[in-house]
Amino acid sequence: MWWAYVLLGPASRGDYFAPIVHSHDDFEQASEMDLAGFEVETDAHAYRYAVRRDDLPKEQV
Repeated sequence: MWWAYVLLGPASRGDYFAPIVHSHDDFEQASEMDLAGFEVETDAHAYRYAVRRDDLPKEQV
């Protein structure tokens, strides 16, 4: 697998015990706000799809 080393370079091994830092940028926060307006529904055939919360009947919200 010398070609992987040539193509990708050496494998970098960091500190396994260091905490993982997730930074949330403005785009990610905007995406989360958009997705919060959807509800996942499952039909009788086990297909899943997203429905806007505004389109649901009031008793399901």
